[in-house]
Amino acid sequence: MTIASVGYQIFPDRFCCSERKPGVLNWTRPIERKPMGAHQLEFYGGDLRGIRSKIEYLELLGIEFLFLNPIFKAQSNHRYDTTDYFQVDPLLGTESDFRNLSDTLHQSGMRLVLDAVWNHIGHGHPWAKEPKNRDFLLYRNGLQSGWSNSTALPELNLENSQLRNLLWNDPESVAQKWIGLGVDDWRLDCAYDLGFLFCREITQSIKTSGTHRTIGEVWSYPGLWLQNKTLDGVMNYWYRELILCWLNGEIDANTFVQQIAHAQKDCSLDGLLNSWNMLSSHDTPRIRHQLPLHWPAAIACQFTLPGSPLIYYGEELGLVSEGDPYCRQPMPWHQVHQDHPDIKRYQDWIRLFRNNPALNRGTFYPAYSTNPNVCGFWRKTNDVYDNILVVINASANTQAYRMLTTDSLMMNNHLMRDQITGTTVTISNSTIRGEINPLSCLLFQFALPEKGYSPYKRLVDE
Repeated sequence: MTIASVGYQIFPDRFCCSERKPGVLNWTRPIERKPMGAHQLEFYGGDLRGIRSKIEYLELLGIEFLFLNPIFKAQSNHRYDTTDYFQVDPLLGTESDFRNLSDTLHQSGMRLVLDAVWNHIGHGHPWAKEPKNRDFLLYRNGLQSGWSNSTALPELNLENSQLRNLLWNDPESVAQKWIGLGVDDWRLDCAYDLGFLFCREITQSIKTSGTHRTIGEVWSYPGLWLQNKTLDGVMNYWYRELILCWLNGEIDANTFVQQIAHAQKDCSLDGLLNSWNMLSSHDTPRIRHQLPLHWPAAIACQFTLPGSPLIYYGEELGLVSEGDPYCRQPMPWHQVHQDHPDIKRYQDWIRLFRNNPALNRGTFYPAYSTNPNVCGFWRKTNDVYDNILVVINASANTQAYRMLTTDSLMMNNHLMRDQITGTTVTISNSTIRGEINPLSCLLFQFALPEKGYSPYKRLVDE
């Protein structure tokens, strides 16, 4: 049985610097507006030892897995222009630093996910320079292909079996080297460029050495990518777009939940639970930039829709910024304190998520809302005690709602209780009605009678 978990994404150059380094920018210096090429060559000095020093902070948040953007040797700060897959970038540290980080994470009960950049390399890679490696590079109609037409990122000829063996199939491959150093799962960069066949091959290959998973970077509907064992999960940008559509008023509540129900049918519950529910990333504006008012409802969606919530570093501090490169600002550690209201908000959501089986493994069932601003849906396990009817208000005003369900276990005239506020509603023939505060979420569970008469007495194992 798949159980979703809470993850945290780190852009290594911008999370934590373990020591002052020559030639790097001051940590508190804002990212300035410059041509993109100039931004890519500016470093703030974050490193692996810095990340390791903050594991206790991740534990306090309740994080269960850590996703690192690329750490391979490269020329830019984003490191998607690999020059050596077998080395840690010296600015990040050493192989020993990586091993110490993975060991410390595992001692804390966290999994480690590494970014696999196997569609392209940097123009500084020896494969891009030496004629003998021409067969490792992709040519189309006689011209060398660069990712997104960038000459700085030559694409790899993955049709070459020798290259695929070197990257992921052989015991001495890139994938197996880093798995041996503690990598649990792989996020496949540009999975849509790798294609179905090679994503499936990678997924099957890494499982030969343990319970490892692939999460694909896919900027489209996840359906086909989560079928036929192609990928275990996706970085769910489709979810993100759907949430934005609803909270911006482009679709109504019932369309929103029906789309999720359709995705569960196409992707399977396991496929969605393995996928990452993300609101921001290193490639997008931060969610509070796009939803300056409605972000609380977005967070409610992130933690209640089927999937594994992925927090982009600094979201828990309320960071606001445009997209790349501004969303890659250094982590403002001076803002971190135990009474920070946004940190507390995330801790509360993470605690709710981890402690409620319906949220971290339950099946999704839509409810029908009479109010287009208020959505409703069930998350259910086989145990009726777990079941949660989620109600989310996308409006900045208090809203009246009525939820119509097809649930046969909702006993007439008995109560459901919200797990956040303790508010109760009375069931009326498998429907509920009430009011919900602006941009808030209710998590209703059956208020089962502890004494005396109970209509649930033969419906649940008491």
